[in-house]
Amino acid sequence: MSLFPLDLSSIPLISAADIDAMDLGTAIQLVQGQRAVLLEDLVKDQLKEIQDRNHKIQALNTTISSARELMSQFGEKDGTDKKISDLIEKEKKSIRNTEEWKADNKNYRESQVKENGTAIQIQKEKQKSAHAEARNLSEELSLIRNSSENSRKIKEMKENIEKATREFNQASLEISKLEKIIDLEFNDGETKSGAYLENLKNSAMYANLEIDVKNRGELQTLVENIKSEIDTLSNTQQMDMVRLQNYTNKYNDTFEVRTNMLNKEHEVTSKINNNIR
Repeated sequence: MSLFPLDLSSIPLISAADIDAMDLGTAIQLVQGQRAVLLEDLVKDQLKEIQDRNHKIQALNTTISSARELMSQFGEKDGTDKKISDLIEKEKKSIRNTEEWKADNKNYRESQVKENGTAIQIQKEKQKSAHAEARNLSEELSLIRNSSENSRKIKEMKENIEKATREFNQASLEISKLEKIIDLEFNDGETKSGAYLENLKNSAMYANLEIDVKNRGELQTLVENIKSEIDTLSNTQQMDMVRLQNYTNKYNDTFEVRTNMLNKEHEVTSKINNNIR
């Protein structure tokens, strides 16, 4: 649904020569119509600017929030040269000693055993079947070699033994992979600081910011710069709203003028018709 009450796209551009050939009422109507067309474009452009700026401010607010979360991980005595990587490494060393981590890790392992236990059992059955097949084929091949069977049969038996051996090895490999998954430690290497840093990078990308913060000082500077940009955009946004209101008022005025003129023309025409009667 259009923001504007009328379709003004059909109103033609008029020149001074066109006006000279018109009566005053028609000329004013066309001039006001052309003015409305220009004002409509201004209002639409201004609305687009306001929407784009709102999105930018929203993205910057998300970014500064992520930056402050990461900032909260520093200690009061940490200097501006304290590295973010040091925070992450410190958390990595301490996280294994927390009871919460140990409980989470135990729950994780239990879920992995339950989830992958069936898959391991299937691979073990494949492994068992392939091993039995290879053994039986080897025994059969041994008997063939002691007889007068032709070489084609021997070749086929060898190929089947190799196939069974490959299936056995593949099943062994799958079992090894699944067991490693079960043995992985839950949250190994994951830290709050690392997660906050990742959030900061993602939100900065959304805000079209290129960041490369390595320590507390650079993070503080980033927060201050983003805050300053948000303040600037907010001030500009206020001016944009005033400008939009001004354009909208002028746009509405053009229709008020045209409506008043049409009403007066109707009154004059009605009076003339009444006098004729």
